[in-house]
Amino acid sequence: PFLLIGEGTSEIQKTIISRGLLREYRV
Repeated sequence: PFLLIGEGTSEIQKTIISRGLLREYRV
């Protein structure tokens, strides 16, 4: 279960980071 949680959090972090970068580039 810990591994699954880690993978899920990593994916969420990547999506959040990608969105943040896109917003910065757009601005």
